[in-house]
Amino acid sequence: MRNFYIKYKDWDLKIGMALFVFVTALFVIPDVLFFFQISVTNRDFFIGLVFMIVALYYITGKNKGETALLLLCVLICIGLSIWFSGNLLDTSYDGNGYRKIMTGLLKEGWNPIWHKPDEFNEAVKAAPVALASWGDNSNWFWMDVHPKALAVVSSVVYAITGNIESGKFYTLISIVMVFCFYNHFLRKHLKLWQAVLMSAVIACNPVAMTNIRNYYGDGFIAHILMIAVVFILEYFDEADQKRKKGLFAGLALCIIWGFNLKINAAFYLGILCTAMWIIVIVADRKKRNYAESRNMFVIFSGAVCSGVLLGFSPYVTSIYRYGEFLPGVLGNSKSMTGAFHASTQGMYSIQIFWAYIFGKMGDYWTDKQLPLKIPFTVSEQEIENYCIAYPAFESFGLFFSGLLIISFILLFFLIICFRKTIKENLLIKISLVMYVLVFAQCMFSPTGIGLRYVAHFWLCMVYPFILGAYFSNQLLNHVVQASIGNVLIILTAFLCFMNIFPYFKYYDFSVFNNTESSLQKMFCDGYEGIKISFLEGMYGMCFNLRDAGIELEKCEIIELEMMPEGYEYICGGKVVFQLSEK
Repeated sequence: MRNFYIKYKDWDLKIGMALFVFVTALFVIPDVLFFFQISVTNRDFFIGLVFMIVALYYITGKNKGETALLLLCVLICIGLSIWFSGNLLDTSYDGNGYRKIMTGLLKEGWNPIWHKPDEFNEAVKAAPVALASWGDNSNWFWMDVHPKALAVVSSVVYAITGNIESGKFYTLISIVMVFCFYNHFLRKHLKLWQAVLMSAVIACNPVAMTNIRNYYGDGFIAHILMIAVVFILEYFDEADQKRKKGLFAGLALCIIWGFNLKINAAFYLGILCTAMWIIVIVADRKKRNYAESRNMFVIFSGAVCSGVLLGFSPYVTSIYRYGEFLPGVLGNSKSMTGAFHASTQGMYSIQIFWAYIFGKMGDYWTDKQLPLKIPFTVSEQEIENYCIAYPAFESFGLFFSGLLIISFILLFFLIICFRKTIKENLLIKISLVMYVLVFAQCMFSPTGIGLRYVAHFWLCMVYPFILGAYFSNQLLNHVVQASIGNVLIILTAFLCFMNIFPYFKYYDFSVFNNTESSLQKMFCDGYEGIKISFLEGMYGMCFNLRDAGIELEKCEIIELEMMPEGYEYICGGKVVFQLSEK
């Protein structure tokens, strides 16, 4: 293994950057073409591959042999991610209420710059017209005003595979990216096995693991923020100016992604990058040379402008279509967002944040009695509730509250015991600044219906254990203390993976349901007068049915209340069929 590391130096960084360039190209290329009234096609996938190959060639220093080997690894990652995602059926409300429909419409030719989604759908009849609504808030509106980067990426893959479920591969790709970037950084400061273990713990956070099976983007957003943090740390840990420029470029991509994922992601990135810029300004002032901070300002400003331009829909289209800037954040539509549980009603954001951490896993939409969780205890009811697609309470897993308490104690202990070393180590001081900023932005941000909105908070739990491993490795003459540090790392990793274990029980169910949906054409063969009803606004399932070969144009789509007796539940119980023989 070490020989591999020596021969293919920085392989993890190169694979991570190649994947990052690929997924970025999958949304940037179509977004640019939208201005010229060119819609998404499978062409965009192959253009993205070309961009990735060229980037990898230059990243490897034009080494053809290394480029070929790493390209094979990257293509395997992409292929497996698409295949695995394609075999998991998304039965979530958001996924089928508007995310799948956005993806399907984009694949069918919708250009969000030139057309509203309902107008386009009226022309092509890709999805049922009578979409579900949240109160007085139409899902067509949210499709139009929501940032579309992930939907564009998904639609490009959907155009290639013909399976809408494969479009949610981005979460798996981001897991690999985060692992590669953190492994590259941590192995310079920890033992190799420690770096691998901690990188896996960071990448496989519970929000990302549950997002693998649905179209939610919270895990991907958290990973972009985590990548930005490690790029900032790498920047201050790197002496080579050429590599620093590469990290600059990586941060610029993170900013562009932030504006095209969610406005809160752009806000969080703005805080982190501003802090980085201030640190550089202070250093430049001591050198009396402001070239570095000036270049950083130009690059970050360019990334912000690019992010807004690529996000023309919704940032500009929302203004002239609805008379609102940042719908859901400002203006009349602000009151339409958010869905707070009854058990947290009347609480401030900071109270909700801690309630979600120390509350038991459950679905407390109406129950005002929030049961508190004793750390490291587990009940059968909690485990059963992990089938929820978008967990709010206990979003970070069974043992997170206990692990967080231990991490607080450990961090306090390390700061007290190693305060002199910390004071002299710039990288550790900057990492502590990042820790405080992430902690603050997560704690004070409106968390709505779950910690999934601030999933990068997972870093705050893991960081003290990484710092502990670093300091334990310095105690070469203290075998007992060093051994305790190693045991602590192994135990932490074990608890973190056990922490997310209940999520895995849902994957068999998802695979079964996806297999089930592919059999629906068999139900339809030999029948006419087919009636279909979608439960709970699950209209995104219409694309699953189309992918299975069912011609919806020949079916009658009705409300469930109008469905005659003798119907069957399919697609995870989200679609109802009623068949009449010829």
